[in-house]
Amino acid sequence: MSVEENPHISIITLLRGEKEFIPLLKDNFDKFDYPQDKLELLIIDDGKESLVSEFLDDERILYLHLSDKEIQEFLEKIEFPHDKEKVLWNYQSKTKRLPNGFKRDYGVGMASHDHYFHMDYDTVYNPRAITRKLRLMTRGTECIYNSSILCYDFYGKGMYKSESPYKIYEGTMLHTKNYWQNGGFKWT
Repeated sequence: MSVEENPHISIITLLRGEKEFIPLLKDNFDKFDYPQDKLELLIIDDGKESLVSEFLDDERILYLHLSDKEIQEFLEKIEFPHDKEKVLWNYQSKTKRLPNGFKRDYGVGMASHDHYFHMDYDTVYNPRAITRKLRLMTRGTECIYNSSILCYDFYGKGMYKSESPYKIYEGTMLHTKNYWQNGGFKWT
């Protein structure tokens, strides 16, 4: 597989109403060392209130707020195969919260482009994060991610390496549409 030079990229971010992180989210988006006209940001938010007014200043940003009614309608269609007693389903329903895997699938399905970068709202990204991962994709892979990340402990004032118990940090993934169409994300 060859990756075209500087393809259009959809950046997917999940929110749960975390308004205080919007400046960091926008700062990361604006500072990526990538042609800005080839980036779009899709924000999927299932928080209590819509934050759409925070994103009206940039036409490259698509903010999608899911209402309680929409969340419940989606949950009625989701099956959790290993949740025979509906413990997980009841938790999702009572908290009015959709599984992150579902929200990632929803965001990718709403995106305009064929390459997707998943960006966490509470993480500081290296401006070259996208270009570095894209360069690795030219070697023939359809998904690049990190299994460890560097973290900073505000209280202990020190850096440490965090290893994911799931073997992947979703907020570091860059993948193609084909990769997503062949499997999507686990919703549990």
